[in-house]
Amino acid sequence: MKKSWRTAIGLPHPAKTIAEALEVYLGAVQDCRSPNTAKAYGQALQALGKALLEHKFGLAASPCGFPEDAMAWFVDALKIYTPATGRLYLSAVISF
Repeated sequence: MKKSWRTAIGLPHPAKTIAEALEVYLGAVQDCRSPNTAKAYGQALQALGKALLEHKFGLAASPCGFPEDAMAWFVDALKIYTPATGRLYLSAVISF
């Protein structure tokens, strides 16, 4: 059986859900960043998930169906945080 290019270079299979994609991304962050950075990125991803759920967009949806408005929802949700935390969370999610 022929290997996919992703498997051949050691990448995980494509995520089937947004929740799975978030987990894979956070795992990659945990592998190559400090524990504090990984913790902060995890909190940012939780905030993203919460923003999606508040707009009735489930995390079981396909990453291909990620709504265009999701970043606007997320930026709006960041208003409850300090500016520094908002910038950190936005950076984490943009990297996702």
